[in-house]
Amino acid sequence: FILTYSATLVMFIVSGRYRVPIQPFLFVGASYALVGFLRIFISKMSPQIIVWPCIFIALLVAVLLNPAHSPMQPESWLLHRARAFQHARKWEFAVKELQQAMLINPKNAQIQDNLAKCFANVGQLENAIAHYRNALTLDSKLVSAHVGIGKALVRIGTMNLAVEHFKIAVNISPNHDEALVCLGSYMAMQGDFQSAASYFQAALHVNPSRIDVRLLMAQLMIDTGNPEMAEAIYRKVRQRHPNNTEASAGLNALSL
Repeated sequence: FILTYSATLVMFIVSGRYRVPIQPFLFVGASYALVGFLRIFISKMSPQIIVWPCIFIALLVAVLLNPAHSPMQPESWLLHRARAFQHARKWEFAVKELQQAMLINPKNAQIQDNLAKCFANVGQLENAIAHYRNALTLDSKLVSAHVGIGKALVRIGTMNLAVEHFKIAVNISPNHDEALVCLGSYMAMQGDFQSAASYFQAALHVNPSRIDVRLLMAQLMIDTGNPEMAEAIYRKVRQRHPNNTEASAGLNALSL
């Protein structure tokens, strides 16, 4: 039983894909081991001692039947594999995994959202927007889908609708740094530099490690006639990241 249980733990740790196929064997093996264990107890111990293995069996059954310990659903591990491909920027493989997952569960908003991200990254914006809309139909509060469709709409020039999605994302999740950055960039394009600065500062408050936002802030300072502040930002970026070419280029431009 100990060996069987140990093998179970190893297989569960290695990959979620093994959880469903090996469960019948694990149940049979564990049941056989427990029956043998009880026979030994009955033959060598007093009948009253049986209560302890019974408690153990009851606890084991309770754990196995607990939904929190239920095996990963097929579409879930397909989504997990797809995200790994996305992280490796292997969009074609990610799309295949997500399309299989969508066939299993077409009402999963996360699958639609991730599929849209893949299409957006390969330039298929119409497909991306369609899947983002599907995701939002299934889950209207999915922040990543609002931000993603907003970015896709910006790329095709539909700015007003894009801004609506960015604002919805911030209303749902006020500390979503990417949504704040998108709104700040839009405000800067519209010439509303004060609002742009507020959004950029809010994004940096949420995620101070975002160098791209600091560079946007430096450009904003230049646009508003504050080169000294821009220079200070560039110097701070280069101090933390000496190889940052944008900060170096900004300082060189200011020195001319």
